[in-house]
Parts: sequence; structure tokens; C-alpha cells
Amino acid sequence: MPTYAYTARDSVGKMYRGTLEAVDKKMLRARLREMGYYSTSVRVSHSLLSWGSSKKGGRIRQGELVDFSQQFAAMIKAGLSLTRCLSALEEQSENLQLREVLRAISLDIAGGATLSEALSKHPQTFSNFFVTMV
Repeated sequence: MPTYAYTARDSVGKMYRGTLEAVDKKMLRARLREMGYYSTSVRVSHSLLSWGSSKKGGRIRQGELVDFSQQFAAMIKAGLSLTRCLSALEEQSENLQLREVLRAISLDIAGGATLSEALSKHPQTFSNFFVTMV
């Protein structure tokens, strides 16, 4: 499946950029609409630079994962539940791909999975080393 680079806006006009896999541009636009975003530009992505394997995911930069890890650790240390932390971080993220991954992890944890099990379902985002460290 091809990876598409897109720019999109939310209902208040905030701009987002990212990449997602989809069968075609029409399916990508439908997926963005389901997420509450309206595409302004969609093109096939030829970027080979991504964090982890780009087989199934869009581009999530290493710096975004560092920020996620630091914020997640601080929230856990403050006593918030895993799902509450993930939900807050999902809302704060400007990267649609990262938001989607965090939403899926939160649902897995709410369904009874451990954090490492939920993270390991996203090898395109979280390396084996990252999951092992968790």
C-alpha cells in the first residue's frame, strides 16, 4: 500500500501534516474525514526517512517519540492512569499518525493488554528496544 503525505485542517482551522498508508487518495481522504480532518493536499510520499520501519506507518520523527516518552513518564510519575496519559498525549499531538497510534494503544490497554503488548503491536513506531525498555 502506498504512503501518502498530506496536509489537513481540523474543524477550527488548525493545520496538520503527516503521512498515512491508504489504498488510494480517495481512501486517505475518507480516513482523514473519519478522524475529523479535512485534507487540503495529498500526494504520494517518496520519503524513506522514518522512525522505525515504514512498512505500515507514516512518518513519526524520533524527536516526537522523545517528547512523548518524557511527557508520558512525567504523567505516570504524577499518578495518572495509563489510559488518561495516552488520551492527553493523543490530544496534544499535532502528528495525525502518532495520534492514531496512541488511540490504538489506549484501546488495547483498556481492553486488558499490558503497555508493552500494546506498544509491540506498532513496530513501525516503537522499536523492539523501546518496547523492551518499557
